[in-house]
Amino acid sequence: LGLVEMTRVLARGGRLVLSTPLNFRHPVDWISRGDATELVKEVEKHGLAVESAFDGLRYAEIKDRRGSSEEWQVAVVVARRS
Repeated sequence: LGLVEMTRVLARGGRLVLSTPLNFRHPVDWISRGDATELVKEVEKHGLAVESAFDGLRYAEIKDRRGSSEEWQVAVVVARRS
């Protein structure tokens, strides 16, 4: 997840907003990550305090100039470094 580096560069008191899927080209990889509960566990493992978390957010990725799009269900975690 790259959380080691994100935590390292995040200033004390700074917020991290993490959402998935982060890689739309390979959605299968993100399905294996689970829901917001799984992301919360990963974020907390790296010493960040979770302020909020939710899943079920719908994100529409615009594919072309005609407005074709694909929808993704997105999980979001907001955490703070103490």
